[in-house]
Amino acid sequence: MVSGERKSGTVARGGRGYSWGMDTTIDLADTRALRTVLGRFPSGVCVVTGRSADGRTVGMTCQSFMGVSLEPPLVLVSVMKTSRTLPHLKDGPGFTVSVLGEGDEAVSAMAGSKAEDKFEHIPMTTTTTGHQFIDGAPAWFACELEAWVDAGDHDLLIGRVLMAGPADCDRGPLLFHRGRYVSLADEPAGPVSADLSGLLTATGPGAWF
Repeated sequence: MVSGERKSGTVARGGRGYSWGMDTTIDLADTRALRTVLGRFPSGVCVVTGRSADGRTVGMTCQSFMGVSLEPPLVLVSVMKTSRTLPHLKDGPGFTVSVLGEGDEAVSAMAGSKAEDKFEHIPMTTTTTGHQFIDGAPAWFACELEAWVDAGDHDLLIGRVLMAGPADCDRGPLLFHRGRYVSLADEPAGPVSADLSGLLTATGPGAWF
């Protein structure tokens, strides 16, 4: 449509009909409404840790994490500018992202608390590079700060991955959706088409992700 207008419509997905239209938009000045809409996108839960100037472990729980590049290996975390952890992540020797697994709700709550000694109660392992990751994490990434970007009320920290692991893990992730913790279902929602499967596993030049 050249005009740029989008018509309301329906499409069957998973045996159900869904509709959408411009009559259901939110007021973007209402941050609670925006948070609700954003919360419909399920995410993993991570703990980002670093070191303070006096060597203490500092960190926070984070949902906004993503892989950025394979060559070179880069990841990104989004941190609120009001976070007490942010200055340590930007000025310290590096940071680590520990992806939490199923059953790690208590770890998420503790790492997200304001307790001064919160990481004394969370088992962690120190790498040869001096980074710390949470024991049993399904995935972890030890990084040095590559760059950071000002983004509204957040800073985007891009880390160059120095070490990552474990090489193999069958533990499921801890997920967050609509304001609560959830887990992956044991069975996939439906089969993946051959074409899409090929795209999802492609890692060469031109890969869509």
